[in-house]
Amino acid sequence: ELSFKALMYDNNLPEAYRAMGLSYFLWGKLNEATASCTKAVEIDPDDFIAHWTLGRIYFTEGKLDQALDLFRRVIEIKPSFYAGHLDMAQTSVGLGLAEQAETAYRTLLEILPNYLLQNPDDARARLIYASQLGRVGRREEAVREGTKALVLSPGDPVMLYNAGCMYVRIGETRRALEALRQAIDAGYSNFGWMQNDPTLAPLRDDPEFVAMLQGH
Repeated sequence: ELSFKALMYDNNLPEAYRAMGLSYFLWGKLNEATASCTKAVEIDPDDFIAHWTLGRIYFTEGKLDQALDLFRRVIEIKPSFYAGHLDMAQTSVGLGLAEQAETAYRTLLEILPNYLLQNPDDARARLIYASQLGRVGRREEAVREGTKALVLSPGDPVMLYNAGCMYVRIGETRRALEALRQAIDAGYSNFGWMQNDPTLAPLRDDPEFVAMLQGH
């Protein structure tokens, strides 16, 4: 609504189109999100959030090659943007680019501790950090950071989804499935992302996970 109001005064604001695109994406309106973010990029080719949102739209749609190009551009524009490295890694895994994925994961693990020192209340970043700690076998640290994150932001559907990813990383399948179920009950609805998220690959053949996806 605020984006529409801003564009009434100036229909050439990339920030307004970017915000509108991200809002549409969060609501699952992918066509509208694509149009808005594309317009933002046309006006400002260095708008990394618009590029990032477009990449996430394409990832959701299973268009991984296009998503990867956009995430590369995000990192080129904003090397410190941790979410860009995470999405670069996940998309690379989906495309079988193991070396590129490992580089992105390693960079993410290097970026997050300093970011969290400056932004200790960013629950999403803390939970992503927990997941990365689990990925490299630092289980106790992963659980500690993940618990902190969920205390900071209880009941949030995206947080619960990321908690599910963390539990997968540390091999706790039942807790992962329960977290994902709670995420859906709390309103998580991006099932295209869930379908393509390589972190959840160990759950692909689990009947409960299959039922979650089939039910939507």
